[in-house]
Amino acid sequence: MAAGKIALSLTLVGVTLTALSGCGFDTPTRRPAAGGSSVSDPSQGQVHEPVPQAPNRDPDEVPTNIPDPVPQPLEPPAPGEITVRAVAHSVTSNPLAAFDGRSLKAIAIYTNLIWTPIKGAATYRISRAVEGSDRFVVRGTVNGSVPVFRDGGTPLGNLNVATEYKYLIEAFDTSGNVIARGNDSCRPMYPLDVPALKEPANGAVTNGLQPVMRWSYVDENNQPKAGPDGFYTEVFSGTTLLPVWRGFRLGNLADSIQYGNQVDFYPGTAPAIWAFVLKPGSRYTWSVTAYKTDTGNAITAKAFATSNAPAWTFTVGTAP
Repeated sequence: MAAGKIALSLTLVGVTLTALSGCGFDTPTRRPAAGGSSVSDPSQGQVHEPVPQAPNRDPDEVPTNIPDPVPQPLEPPAPGEITVRAVAHSVTSNPLAAFDGRSLKAIAIYTNLIWTPIKGAATYRISRAVEGSDRFVVRGTVNGSVPVFRDGGTPLGNLNVATEYKYLIEAFDTSGNVIARGNDSCRPMYPLDVPALKEPANGAVTNGLQPVMRWSYVDENNQPKAGPDGFYTEVFSGTTLLPVWRGFRLGNLADSIQYGNQVDFYPGTAPAIWAFVLKPGSRYTWSVTAYKTDTGNAITAKAFATSNAPAWTFTVGTAP
């Protein structure tokens, strides 16, 4: 009799789980661990890279997935102090060139501010003083749960290059009292020119599965221009614009790299390569980004300059 009741109970549990699943409820299943670690495939004896996330975009919607510096924690603040980090960005792009050949360049120059959250802060006030003056002008306020702020970067509000900007962050409690302060400064770099893409030409069909990507960074006399520390080359899927590969070449004389290669990597960033095999007959998008920092290392840099070439497309031909 007891065995019959147990069997009946197990049957009812199975029916209940089935009903819940049919109504849209998830039954407990084993899920892969979260995070960006690689996954090992015992059947192949290889380690596979995790699928990359959607690309970032610059202010003019040019796809880019340039890596951020290796994360470095901000120092814990002393009581009544805020640890602030101000980093300047000069971004150049020319998205319309891919469609109608326009030479107009869009430039955004701004500062990204990040600081350590302060317990009890209801709001933060961001003020700025320009080089040569100690007069701080309020630039904005943010909620106490948002310890980040962007200053500038609009057509009517770009920052000036080679000018030092000093920032003051003040934390206020719910009564309007200042409970902590912090400051930092940065100096935007001169914007970089846009690299000129060469091949694969826009709309071309490649001769193999590993095309050589070529670009140039020269003046009107076809002489190499100074400026970039190096160039990132990226390939995206033609439909979803998810990155399938990124390679880096160091030096302003670099002008080519073969798909799938990772020749160099920029100091202060994690070297990364996504070696997805291109599929014959499929369409892809590619672009090149010139890259420079004020220190030559992405971790210690207080200013970045990047310029994004207009994205071109190509179709992969058969393997040679």
